Amino acid sequence: MSYIFIDIDGTLYSKHQDQIPTSAIEAMKLAKRNGHKVFLCTGRSKGEALPFLDLPVDGFAFSSGAYIEVNSEVIYAKEMEYEQCLELVHQLNEHQLGYCLSGNLKSYSSPYGMEFIYRYFSEEHRSKDEVMALIEKHNFFVDQNFKEDFITKINIYSYQLDAIYNFGKHVDHSFDITVFINENSTFKAAELTFHNHSKATAVSNIMRYFGSKDEIVCIGDSENDIPMFQIADIAIGMKHGSSEALKHVSYITDDVLEDGVYKAFKHFNLI
Repeated sequence: MSYIFIDIDGTLYSKHQDQIPTSAIEAMKLAKRNGHKVFLCTGRSKGEALPFLDLPVDGFAFSSGAYIEVNSEVIYAKEMEYEQCLELVHQLNEHQLGYCLSGNLKSYSSPYGMEFIYRYFSEEHRSKDEVMALIEKHNFFVDQNFKEDFITKINIYSYQLDAIYNFGKHVDHSFDITVFINENSTFKAAELTFHNHSKATAVSNIMRYFGSKDEIVCIGDSENDIPMFQIADIAIGMKHGSSEALKHVSYITDDVLEDGVYKAFKHFNLI
């Protein structure tokens, strides 16, 4: 029996086509049928992951381990306090960074942050209206009224990598910043998470919940997947993943739109 942890963006889901390959959904169903447990382990908050909540999985680890559900039961939850969020927003504005606060209901973006979110979802074949509809589908809104939500993470954006690093020097030690190095992107992004919280702690909390020491299989494509790769028995990277992330995998599968998840499951006899 294996416990399988799957990243969403760039692994299970392609923003280029706004789809999850049917082969990936079939792979998850077959793996569960074979007795394995399957989880989505994502940097997205629950609010940002709404389009994926009906997938055939045993649970979700959101916001890089800050909020975890197994079979619809919350087994771990850590919230950014409202006053903490206000102070962080003040610092982000001082450093002229784009940002969005990730909550269980939705994501609360600054106007400048939305500029980067728009760029992320833009494609040559999409009109402006189509991009905005996609942004809304994934629950990103220009809104600062987050007091009633459960905030678990902050996404940070800039055109200058140094601006993010400079901001990081002023952040309280109770938080960590993971920078994403995408050579093909026109902008830089990072995520601010709780200190000592990551996809690795998410995996560990789920394994502890089940009292299991069975095989751990992790599949992903970017920097925030590295911690779970480091504790996995089998670490699988996507062909077009970041060069830094791929240094930490034992096997590279095809791209998300080339049935990469299905092929990886097949290669390791999970299905």
